[in-house]
Amino acid sequence: MPRIQKLPEALVRQIAAGEVVERPASVVKELIENALDAGARRIDVRIEGGGARLVSVRDDGCGIGSEDAALAFERHATSKISSPEDLQKIRSLGFRGEALPSIASVARVRLLSTPRGESEGVEAVLEGGTAPAVRPAAARPGTEVEVRDLFFNTPARKKFLRTPQTEARRIAAAVSRLALAHPGVHVTLRSERKTMLDCPPVETLKERMVQVLGRDLAAGLVPLKAREGLLAVEGFATPPQSPLPNRDTLHFFVNRRPVQDRLLTGALLRAYPNLPARSYPGAVLFLEAPTEAVDVNVHPTKAEVRFRDSSAVFRLIELAVGEALGPRAVFSRKSPTHAPVQAPDRTASTASPVQRPASSSIRERAAPDSMTSRPQDPVELAAAPEKFLAEAPPRLVGGTEFPEPLAQYAGTYIVAQDDEGLLLFDQHAAHERVLYESLHASFEARRMERQALLFPLVLELSAEQAASLEDSALATLAALGFEAEAFGAATVRIRAVPSLLGEANADALVRDVVFALADDPALRSSSASEGGKEPNTDRLIATMACRAAVTKNMTLSMPKMREILAGLYQTKNPATCPHGRPTLLRYPLAEIERGFGRR
Repeated sequence: MPRIQKLPEALVRQIAAGEVVERPASVVKELIENALDAGARRIDVRIEGGGARLVSVRDDGCGIGSEDAALAFERHATSKISSPEDLQKIRSLGFRGEALPSIASVARVRLLSTPRGESEGVEAVLEGGTAPAVRPAAARPGTEVEVRDLFFNTPARKKFLRTPQTEARRIAAAVSRLALAHPGVHVTLRSERKTMLDCPPVETLKERMVQVLGRDLAAGLVPLKAREGLLAVEGFATPPQSPLPNRDTLHFFVNRRPVQDRLLTGALLRAYPNLPARSYPGAVLFLEAPTEAVDVNVHPTKAEVRFRDSSAVFRLIELAVGEALGPRAVFSRKSPTHAPVQAPDRTASTASPVQRPASSSIRERAAPDSMTSRPQDPVELAAAPEKFLAEAPPRLVGGTEFPEPLAQYAGTYIVAQDDEGLLLFDQHAAHERVLYESLHASFEARRMERQALLFPLVLELSAEQAASLEDSALATLAALGFEAEAFGAATVRIRAVPSLLGEANADALVRDVVFALADDPALRSSSASEGGKEPNTDRLIATMACRAAVTKNMTLSMPKMREILAGLYQTKNPATCPHGRPTLLRYPLAEIERGFGRR
């Protein structure tokens, strides 16, 4: 058996660094937090190679004296706490004394700093965890930290980094979160020669959200505010009718600290019970709580927290969001007896039974056992619609053998009949399927025709989204029938949309597609260096079809209903919409007669 031995100090530092420095965005986050704790009013971030080649963070904070420059790179050396009691009242963003030594153990680091009011500064240089070389230097007031060649001495860690574009996007997200929390601080981010973010100091959170998230998203947010005892929450959230494709725009802050917390996410999602599948709200929420009621010493990254009274926090978030969105937005105003430990899985909860395709016909499943069987409870017809999910209707083979529409019900469903019984079509799902297959066929044939917009649309994006919308994304937009171009650092201009979309809401459609492209690299065209793979456009085309399709509560003429049904019966997969929801239910005549007690 191998002997137990003490690990070398250099290896210990590298292991510890793995908990703090996961990627370049971790470095940026830690250095910005140090700058904010130092009272900086301006923070300039510069990166190269997605941060793997260079991360530079310069601030105008209080600076570091020559006597502290070397000590700053010792593990667990900090100016922010000095006793166990201090852990109960932490207000600073950093306090563990691990960031600088962790970074220095896996990179080449140069620190240049001058304390306020002093004429001479100090420079500290170290590489891969070596002892720092400290000497006097001329520097402007404040501190600049340069981190070069991240993970140069830990190649196993370096190979897990993504492309420079992806790493830059994650850095933009980290900088954006901290900029949101501190509207009075001027924050900039440059990648190579491109300005990704420039946020001059502003007075209000709403102004900072416009700078960080883009004017288009910030304009639609609803303000919210609530207080209960010593707890207070304030911020903004999207209305239920404006869902987003992912959780990237969920920003939570506890005492101005960016956090990722299932409790807060669960409380927010409780106020949005009817969002479509794969859709999420956006929110920027600030929770203020007594420091002794929050444990921030949970993880080295300081991104997780624990609450002394999690039920009170959950109740306050639910109250604030529910009141802002209106009383009908929530299931119940009753508070839970205990806080949930996990946010609801919206994808799982909205899964339709149609996603488990039926293998036998409804007529065979519903056949009566005997002439004397008890009549079926009529309530069952409405209470268990999955029993009446229809198989794919027969496709047309050059005729008009689709069911004639009889009427429209509740402004949402098309009523029809065939030889087997009554049919109920979801007009949105059916039309969505028709448009999806038409768009997909045009895309595959490379004949996506365009329709010019009378007035071009200009969309403002967040820094994170703009980092993703490079040439590959614009190429994907062009292949989908959009005429798009970059228009400034964080904007895109749309001049034309696909003709097949007809009178669709071009503004909402373009936003959905552009935001989806920015948020998911799998949707964008790959570069030649990656094999030139085609983008995964199915979800984008489904998004386009969804936005262009008729909606619920929309009155349709009889010709329009006939057009939808005729188109549906000619599609390859008429039983479901592109997202998996059923397009129709079939109520066989035999089932209906049994419900009325007939033989």
